[in-house]
Amino acid sequence: MSRKMQSRSIKKNYFYNALLIGLRMLFPLVTYPYVLRVLGPENVGKVNLAISFAMYFSIFAGLGIPQYGIRECARARDDKEALSRVFSELFWLNMVSMIVTSAVYAACFFYVGKMQQEALLYLIVGGIVIMNPFAVEWLYAGVEDYRYISLRSIVFKVASVAALFLLVLHPGDYLVYAGITVFATVGAHTINMLHSRSYVRLTFRGLQFKKHLKPVMALFFAAFVASIYTRFDLVLLGFLGADKNVAFYNVDRKLSLLATSVVISLSTVLVPRLSYYFKQGMIGEFRRLAEKSINFIYFLGFPIVAGVVLLAPEILHVFGGNEFVEGALSLRLIAPVIILESLNTFLSLQILLPTGHEGRITLANTIAAVVNLVLNFIFIPLYMHNGITAVLVVTHATLFLFQLYMVRGLVKFHLFKRESFHYIIGSMLVICVSAGIKMMEVGPYRTFLLAVGSSFLIYGLYMILVKDPFVYISFAVIKKHLRRLKGIERPWEEIE
Repeated sequence: MSRKMQSRSIKKNYFYNALLIGLRMLFPLVTYPYVLRVLGPENVGKVNLAISFAMYFSIFAGLGIPQYGIRECARARDDKEALSRVFSELFWLNMVSMIVTSAVYAACFFYVGKMQQEALLYLIVGGIVIMNPFAVEWLYAGVEDYRYISLRSIVFKVASVAALFLLVLHPGDYLVYAGITVFATVGAHTINMLHSRSYVRLTFRGLQFKKHLKPVMALFFAAFVASIYTRFDLVLLGFLGADKNVAFYNVDRKLSLLATSVVISLSTVLVPRLSYYFKQGMIGEFRRLAEKSINFIYFLGFPIVAGVVLLAPEILHVFGGNEFVEGALSLRLIAPVIILESLNTFLSLQILLPTGHEGRITLANTIAAVVNLVLNFIFIPLYMHNGITAVLVVTHATLFLFQLYMVRGLVKFHLFKRESFHYIIGSMLVICVSAGIKMMEVGPYRTFLLAVGSSFLIYGLYMILVKDPFVYISFAVIKKHLRRLKGIERPWEEIE
């Protein structure tokens, strides 16, 4: 590894990625309640359906490059010429795929009734498909430049939030809301492409595309079949149900995704480092980081799931207003997905992908997608948003079992260790505290604030009592960056 790469520790990357995750949580918590109250369930459902439809096409446009690119850039990051060549090969593959996908998206206007009814809305969100090749966030993840990703996200998040509060004022402003959402994505993609010149040079010469086709197509197919239960399920609900049902499910899914993104934040940071360790034959280091990632999932996942199950009505009241409390049952049903999706991300991105077993990811996702599709056609007409959330849990449980079977023999690691029981005990304390506060009947807002604050305090104190390593790592990282801001610490010093 070069000196530049050595200067970026996992803890630094985790700090910036945690900052990014925190912002991705904070901004929706500030903006989404406002949007839900101003636009209402029907208009929010329209926009959610259109964006999900466009994002589904964006998966086709991206092939499997967002996942594959991280690994390949991580492997080539010590050689600028090799990195530029890999970047150029993947970028042009992405560009060709986008052109084909955009043509299909445009053709859908002639055949899909909802697109004809809301033509301007679907034209606006189509920008997500067109700008897909310029995202290149996989380059920055591959070279572990999470600082840039975080700072760029701050700028566009602040700009989009300001535009939202200034321009979205009435229920009829749902097109403006869609435009702001697309701007935040498209603007970030543009800056990504311009900034990429700091690391690579886009070229046409000496490129070899053939070697990428097999792994890219394997990951694309995995992403495609996974999209059946991450994107297409919402589209299916939109066509089989009402816009209101889409809004209920989307709020519940968005909340679970926010929680999941926090839980898997360390996993995202570790993907390039694990790819590097496996390539170098450093299996001991590989296993150590993998097991640390599993415990981190339990450390955050168990108490979050406990809190969501117990406080679902209060969370929806605070987040979306009284109209959305109807979705409390589906939010409770979807809560286990926070753990299951995090473990599935670990098994696929931290074990199967770094070890070069993209095909197993595809096979496991295909099985899960078939289960999801069959069950959704049965349960959506019967139970609408409640049915789709229950099916999602079954889908992720199926994916977990198959991936767990597929990683056997690749790298030995412990899925559940003795210290993992501390997280279950701590989560039981969260349940006890939250249940006690709910019994006080002080209203949804006070209940939510008191329960979250008390649970955080009790869980944190218990983790300190049992000397959990993640608590002390968190304190060390915060202390380090506070000292650096004050100019006490030299910039090249690392926490080991």
